[in-house]
Amino acid sequence: MELWDNFDRFNAFDGSQYAELNAKGNDGRYSIFQSFSTEVGMTYDVSFAYAARRKGESFQLDIFSDTDSVLFSQVFDDHAIKTWSEFYGDFVAQTTLTTIRFSTINTGTYGNFVDDIVVTAAPRFSASVSGVSVPEPASLAILLPLAAFAVLRRRKNR
Repeated sequence: MELWDNFDRFNAFDGSQYAELNAKGNDGRYSIFQSFSTEVGMTYDVSFAYAARRKGESFQLDIFSDTDSVLFSQVFDDHAIKTWSEFYGDFVAQTTLTTIRFSTINTGTYGNFVDDIVVTAAPRFSASVSGVSVPEPASLAILLPLAAFAVLRRRKNR
């Protein structure tokens, strides 16, 4: 892995530095990863920015529990050279420790740029309208029109 600060006039997506995933020769796949505390059953949002340094590069994102259950896995080979793309996804934690890992697929000293990797707990949902969960503040906005419709319908039937 290399850390860059404005490599070849390519600015960071966020802040002033970004990482480059790369592998040396044919020595195999290399990864960067981070383990973090999670709450079992909680949904987490994950996002990051990525770009290719040159044509034909790809990498893999894996998110897994501390029992090695894969919660999310995807290969990224759809990005443009030195143009940031963004990824947004989510996963449900199965254990109290979860790991996010970015791995090289291509060999060589050129790799993929990654930046602004963020994992946050997703908002909890607590109300249900017609079987659809909505966040608590929005539930009132949905229920009020339904109540008004019921009152109007009741008056019409009299």
